[in-house]
Amino acid sequence: MKFNRKNTFVLMAVVLSAIFAGSAFADASAGKSNEQKNKNYAMIEGVLALKEGHGDFLIRLPDGKAQRFSVKTGAEITRNGKPARYNELKVRDSIQVQYDVTNRKVIAIHASGF
Repeated sequence: MKFNRKNTFVLMAVVLSAIFAGSAFADASAGKSNEQKNKNYAMIEGVLALKEGHGDFLIRLPDGKAQRFSVKTGAEITRNGKPARYNELKVRDSIQVQYDVTNRKVIAIHASGF
């Protein structure tokens, strides 16, 4: 293939398009703030085994182990699919907790039970 001005222009356009397209989609965190990029959330499921009045609670995991959490203001709490307060959660509720693994701050609690 003989390269002339038209072929060179088309080739450069294709290469530049590929470079820009790759860079725009390569970083999944593009467009997020530094705070959002640094968040590392996890979800844990189990049964509410112990609940203390000041916001500490213990979850019994399916493997028999337990994990302790402390819920502070600002966490989303639902019980049986409806918004709830911490004091409405009941021992033996099935529970899912979303938390920030860097500081164990509880982001959301979803519980269900009778």
